[in-house]
Amino acid sequence: MSHPRRLAVLGLIALILTTTGCGTGPDMQPTITIAQAIDQVNTLVQEAFAQLPPGAQLQATGPTDNVPCKGGAGGTETGQVFTERKYEIMHPDTWPADQLIDILDRYWQTRGYTLVRDNRDDPVLAVLYRRDPHNTISVGVKLYPRGGGRIDAYLVGSTPCVWENGTPPG
Repeated sequence: MSHPRRLAVLGLIALILTTTGCGTGPDMQPTITIAQAIDQVNTLVQEAFAQLPPGAQLQATGPTDNVPCKGGAGGTETGQVFTERKYEIMHPDTWPADQLIDILDRYWQTRGYTLVRDNRDDPVLAVLYRRDPHNTISVGVKLYPRGGGRIDAYLVGSTPCVWENGTPPG
């Protein structure tokens, strides 16, 4: 193959790799591992729980691990994964569950968390989500008002999209 033709072929390959998302773009950079991300979520949830009045306990309601991230062309999977954690706050009826959003909002603000979603006035599902100062982990509180003044409360956390082992395949 002649030199000009070889250059044209190499240029075409480079163009294809660039436009299809392969290569070394920001989406192909190393990340923390999913195990590290899960540890960070659990730590932030535990720190939030420590801010609440005594008399309650956390009960994991099941992790959602290694959920495929979508974001490629047409919503295709990127090859990265994320996790979500949900913990029910088990509390007696006299415990101040109705104050959780305000308590945690003040705490997260003092720690420099940014607001993601504030839906605290919704009578069906009151929600507050904030993102940590490193803009990586989202944590939140969900309150489900039930009949008779009962409130089901949950602390939740989720990771960003990461490479399962910290590095892109390849």
